[in-house]
Parts: sequence; structure tokens; C-alpha cells
Amino acid sequence: MADARVGIRVQGAARLRRTLRKAGVDIKQLRAVNRDAAQIVATAAAAAAPVGGPYRSRGRGRPRKPGRLKASIRATATNRAGVVKGGYGGTRLRYAGVIHYGWPARNIRAQPFAADAAIRTEPVWTKEYERKVHEVINSVKGK
Repeated sequence: MADARVGIRVQGAARLRRTLRKAGVDIKQLRAVNRDAAQIVATAAAAAAPVGGPYRSRGRGRPRKPGRLKASIRATATNRAGVVKGGYGGTRLRYAGVIHYGWPARNIRAQPFAADAAIRTEPVWTKEYERKVHEVINSVKGK
């Protein structure tokens, strides 16, 4: 969401990558695992994302469509982490971070839908992550 980050750290992930690399496993297989876990969270975050009412722009321009933040939520991944992004689309939705984290000076309360989605779906994505990591580990063949 915007420039701020919400994260969940998996302990032992760096050690797992080192061990798999030494065993000859293609570390790029972990990217798929991370993407699948992030997709579980992204789906839940999109379902929980707030949708504003029908807006009428002031002055010139078209009326803004509700649901742009919800539609912008995506799951991406690297070899090190799964990432859920929101607030990016055809144009950057600058208010995404404000909606998620709030802005007390402007009396905008936080609606941490992405962080809540990660916590709420943790049992699901951790089991999926564990299952797929075991598949990768079991694919290692000894000499």
C-alpha cells in the first residue's frame, strides 16, 4: 500500500534458501510458493477492501468510479518473499496508504484490510507454504 509496508516474517527462510541452493534445488521454485501464499492474502484483502460511494468530481472531469482500490490489489513474488500490493493501476491511487493506515491529523481512521487479511488467512497460507516447501525438499535427490 503506497510507500508504507506491512510484513510477516517467516523464520528460517534464509537458511532454507541456502540449504536448498547447496542441495542443487532451483531457488526459483520458491517464487511460485511465495506467489501462491501472497495470492491467498491478496484475494482476502481484495474482498475486505473498502469501496467508497459514488463520487461526483468537483469542477471539471469525470465522476470517479468506486472500487478502484479493490481492483488494484495484486500478488507478486520474489525468491525471498510473497508481496501483496495495492494502490497501483492505470494511475497510482495515492490514497491507498491513507485508507489502510489512516491519517489522524485529517480524522481519517485506519482500515488495515490487507494486514487483517494476512492475519486472518495465516492458517491457510502457512499450510500451503509448508506443503509446497516439503514438495521442493522431497524433490532433492541424493548421490
